[in-house]
Amino acid sequence: MKKLLFLGIVSLFSIQAFSQSISSVVEDFDRLGDIYTQKIEISDNKTYILSQNGGYSEIYNVDDLLVAIFPSYLTIKDFKILGDDIYFCGTSACLGFIAKSSINDLFYNNSYSWDNLIEGQSLNEMEVYMDANQSINIACIGIDNFGDPMFFHYKESTNIYNIIKSGDTTEVFDDIILKGNYIVTIGRKSNSLRDFILRVYDKNNLSTWGRRFDNGTNWRYINRLIADTVDGNNIAVVGEAEDYGANLITIASFVDISNLMAAVSYWFGSPKYIGNYGEYKHIRDVMYSTADRKLLVLEEYPHTFASPPLPPALTDLVSSVIVLDIPGNGVLKRDMIYSYINGIDHKFNSLTEKEPYVFVATGINPQSYEVEKWEGDRMASGNNCSIMEHFDLLENNGYPNPITNVILVYSAEIKWVEKEIYNLNVVLDLICD
Repeated sequence: MKKLLFLGIVSLFSIQAFSQSISSVVEDFDRLGDIYTQKIEISDNKTYILSQNGGYSEIYNVDDLLVAIFPSYLTIKDFKILGDDIYFCGTSACLGFIAKSSINDLFYNNSYSWDNLIEGQSLNEMEVYMDANQSINIACIGIDNFGDPMFFHYKESTNIYNIIKSGDTTEVFDDIILKGNYIVTIGRKSNSLRDFILRVYDKNNLSTWGRRFDNGTNWRYINRLIADTVDGNNIAVVGEAEDYGANLITIASFVDISNLMAAVSYWFGSPKYIGNYGEYKHIRDVMYSTADRKLLVLEEYPHTFASPPLPPALTDLVSSVIVLDIPGNGVLKRDMIYSYINGIDHKFNSLTEKEPYVFVATGINPQSYEVEKWEGDRMASGNNCSIMEHFDLLENNGYPNPITNVILVYSAEIKWVEKEIYNLNVVLDLICD
C-alpha cells in the first residue's frame, strides 16, 4: 500500500412582476441510494461532492466519474481541498477524527490516513490553509466529550493539535471560515437566541478575541448559522429566524472583524412552512460572488412569492438562490433565482463559486434520486433550467455586546493510521441545458 504524505415582518419586501431566465445546466451523477448531498468543492476546474448514502459517506470526483466509499464506521462531516490534497473530518464510534490523502491516492489507490480525537465526539466543520512558513494547518469546530463546543487546530510541521473552548455551555459553534490572517468561528447562545457570536483566532499564535451581537431584529434564530467572507474586512452571517408565531425570516448580517463593531442586518420573510417544518433548515448555504460583490444565499423559498407563482404542482418550498447586495442605504433590489425542469422543483443543499458570476450547487433529482449538479451563469440569458425574479427588502442595525475570551485547555499529537476505501465508476448525464 502506498504511504500517504500529509503532514417589521413578512411585508418588508414586495415582489416585482418581472422575470427572466439565466443560463444554467443541470446534470445527474449516476449514484443512487438514500443520499443527502452536503458539500460541494471545486478545485483545479474539477468538482467534488460529499454525500451521505444511507450508512456510508461518499466523496464524488464528478469529472473523473469516480466515487470513494468510506467504511460505515466513518461519518464524514466536511472536507476541503488544498492543492493536490484532500482533507476531511467527522465522527467515528463517538470520537472525532481528521483524515488526509492526495486526490490521486484517494480516488485511484483507494487509500487515506486518519486519526481519532479522544477528547471530542465529533469534528463538524473544517478549514485548511498554508501559513507563512508553508506548513499545512487544519482548523475545525466540533463537540467535546461533554457535548460542549470546541475549536480544534492542528499544525503539520509540529504534528501537535490544540483544543480551545469557550467556557460557556450555552454556546453552539455553527460555522468556521478563514478571513485574511484570521480564523473566525460563528455561533449562537441557546439562552439568547437573537444573538450571534464571532470568535476570532490569529492564524499564527491562536490568540483569540470575540464579540456577541444582537441580530438587530425581534426574531430568534432557530437553525444553524452559515457564514462567508465578503469584501474588505467584512464577513456575512446568515440565519433563519422566527417570531414564535406563524412566520419565518432570513437574516443576513455583516460585520467588520478588524474591529468587531456594530453589525448591519438585512431580512426578508415568508409564512412559516408547516408541512415538514423542523426536519431541515431552509437556509442551505451562502456564497460571496467576487465578481459583483453580491452575497448568494441558497435556501428553500415559497414558490407563491414568485410573480407569477410557479405551478401549484411544485412543492411548497422551491430551492432558490437569493442574490443580495452588500450593505447600503434604504430599499435595494434583490434577485431570486429558482430552478425547475418540466414543472418539478429540484432540491439543492450546497453552493460554491466556479468562476466570476457562475455558481454551482449540488442536490438530489426528486424523480430519479440521483446526485445532481446545477451550474448557473448570472450574466448569460438562458433556458428553462432557471428563472430569476426581482424584489425589495429593508435593512436594520444590530448592536454588539462584549464576550469573554476563550482559553486553551488541551494540546496533543496526531498519529496517522493508514486505511483503504472502495472506489467505483459512475456516469454523468446532462438533463437540462
